[in-house]
Amino acid sequence: MHAKIKDNTLILFPYTHHSLVLDNPNTRYDDRYDLLGWFNQTETHLLEGYTLEEVVDGDIPVIDLAVEYNQTAVQPTLVDGVWTLVTTTVPRTQEEIDSIASVMASLV
Repeated sequence: MHAKIKDNTLILFPYTHHSLVLDNPNTRYDDRYDLLGWFNQTETHLLEGYTLEEVVDGDIPVIDLAVEYNQTAVQPTLVDGVWTLVTTTVPRTQEEIDSIASVMASLV
């Protein structure tokens, strides 16, 4: 996965081959280069200062599913110089916990 970045600011995520074609409609792309290889030859990169950065998945916290769940961001965040999809742990509401307990009790 890639993101289009300018001055450490997220411009577009995800940045795909389709995004490249939309940004550069008068250019034909073949399989000589990958997405990053083509992007690095565009005016967007060379003249306008945009970069294409890899986006990685962040660590997935270990949780207790009965009382919490993980939620992964839909937009990456710059973490220690790496664009990362951060996953955070969200506590369940008491209503959710009670509902889970009820379902589990009905299975016994």
